Amino acid sequence: MLVTSLPTHSPRGAMNKHIRTVCKLPTPLNATISQPEFLVDNEMLGGLIDVGVFTLAVRTGMAKRSGHPVKETLFALLLWPLLGLRSIHTFCGMGTKQMFPGGKDALYDFLNRENVNWRACQSSAALRAARLHGLLGSKSALVADDTVKTRRGKKMEGVSGHFDHLQRRTVRGEQVLQLGLAGEKGFLPVDAQIYISSSRPQGLLRPFRDGRSHAARRFREAAQTKIEMLCAMLRRAVKQGFSVTYFLADSWFMAKEVVRTALDCGLTPVLRLKKGNLKFRIDGQGPGSEELTVGEIYARIDKRSLRKLPGLGRKAAHVLAVLDLAREGEAPRLHIVQLLFVRGLEPEKGKKSWACFLCSDIGLAPEDVLEAYALRWGIEVYFKEVKQHLGLLKEQTASFASHIASIHLTALRYILLLHSALKGGGVSFGEARDHVTGQMRTLTFASLLWALFKALIHGALDTLREELGEKTLARVAEVIDSAVEAFLEKALQLTSQDLEEDEIAIPA
Repeated sequence: MLVTSLPTHSPRGAMNKHIRTVCKLPTPLNATISQPEFLVDNEMLGGLIDVGVFTLAVRTGMAKRSGHPVKETLFALLLWPLLGLRSIHTFCGMGTKQMFPGGKDALYDFLNRENVNWRACQSSAALRAARLHGLLGSKSALVADDTVKTRRGKKMEGVSGHFDHLQRRTVRGEQVLQLGLAGEKGFLPVDAQIYISSSRPQGLLRPFRDGRSHAARRFREAAQTKIEMLCAMLRRAVKQGFSVTYFLADSWFMAKEVVRTALDCGLTPVLRLKKGNLKFRIDGQGPGSEELTVGEIYARIDKRSLRKLPGLGRKAAHVLAVLDLAREGEAPRLHIVQLLFVRGLEPEKGKKSWACFLCSDIGLAPEDVLEAYALRWGIEVYFKEVKQHLGLLKEQTASFASHIASIHLTALRYILLLHSALKGGGVSFGEARDHVTGQMRTLTFASLLWALFKALIHGALDTLREELGEKTLARVAEVIDSAVEAFLEKALQLTSQDLEEDEIAIPA
C-alpha cells in the first residue's frame, strides 16, 4: 500500500500531489495488455468478431454510403488511443496511417456524426460479453457512479462546473454518469451519459443538423438531474436483459426515487447512506410512528449489541426500519428495509466513526450486505483504467456528438480488452475462490485467503528470525497486516476520508 505524508502548510497542493501519485499506480487491465505476448490490435479485432460489434454497429446507424468502410473506421477509432502507449505491443505498427489510410480527418469526421446510436451499440456489446463469460446471475450487480474529466476549453460543447469528490472542489469539465455490471469475474460498462450542470454551462456552438438525431436527444437528456438519468438507465438495462440481483451506489445517489426504481425493476438496492435528514420509522408503520434520521437511530442503538465483522477491524449492527417511497401527493408506499451500521475505532483521532448501508432485503446477513457492496469497487477501477489508458474524452474535438462517441468508444475498448483477458484463461477472482472452498463469500474469502497468505508469509519470515530478530519480524508482519486491512476498508468505503465525506453536504 502506498502511504504519503501530506504537508500541513498547503493542503490543496498536497491533496493534488497525492491524487497524481495514486493515478500512476498500475491497474489490472493495463497490466494484462502490457504483456509482450498480448498484441492489442490482434486481440481487439478478435474481440470485435467474438462479441459481434461489427454487426451491432451496422444495426445502430453506422452504415456509410461512401468513403472508408465502417469496419475499418470503427477498428481504427477503437485502437487509436492505444497506439501512443509504449507499454502496448501491436502487430501491424504504431501509426494511424499504417492501419487506416483515411488518417485523422476521416476519424474525426466519423466522431462528429450525429446519427449514430452509440449507446445501443455499447450496451448490446456488454450484454453479449456478459453472456459469453457468465457475468450475469445471483452474485452480480448493476453499479452506478460518476467521474469528472477536467476540460477547460472555451469552445467545448457540454462543459460545465462540477464538484470533484477527490479534489473536494469545483472544477470545469465534463461529468460522466456510468452504469456498469459488476461480478466476481470483472466489471463491464453498460450505459453512460454526460451530465451538464447549471454552473457555467457551455451550450452548442451550432445547432444540430437534425433535432431528432441521437446526438440531439442525448444533449437534451444531459440537462436532466443525475437521479432522473440513473433511473432511466436502470430501466433500460433491466429491459434489455441484464438479469442481476443487486443495485449498488454510494451515498451521492441515495434518493427515494432511486430505491423505488430499483425495486420496481426487481433489484435489491444496497446503498450507502449519508448522515443527512432522510427519515425512517423504526417503531411501526402507523401514521403516529416516530420518524428518525440515521444519526438519531444510531444514537439509540445499544453499542453492546455490535458484533465483530470477520476480516475487518469493525463491528456492526442492523436495524429494521420503514421507508416511505411515495412521491409527493401520492398515497404512502411503505417498505421495510434493513439499516446496517458499521463502526470502527480510529486510533489517531481517538474517536469512533461509523457508516450506514441500506438494503431492501431484510433477511440478508451483514456479511452478505457488505459482500454485495464490495462489488462496487469494480467501477472505481474502471474509471482509473479508462482515464489513464483508454482515452476517455481525450479526443481533440469540440462537438457534443463527438464527446458522446468518446465515452461509448472508451467503454467498447474496455469490453473488448476484458473479453480478451478473460478468454485468455487467466484465473478469475471467483475461480480462485472456488479452488479454496465453494462456500466462501467474496468479502469473507478475501479475509480468509489473506489469513492463509499471512500464515505462509509468517512461516517464511520465521526462517529469518535469527538474522532479523524478533522486533524486526514483528514490525514487518504488522505493516503487511495493516496494508491488507486498509485495502479491504477501501473496497467498502470505510476509510476515514470516506466516513468524513458522509458529513459533507452535496454542493448544488
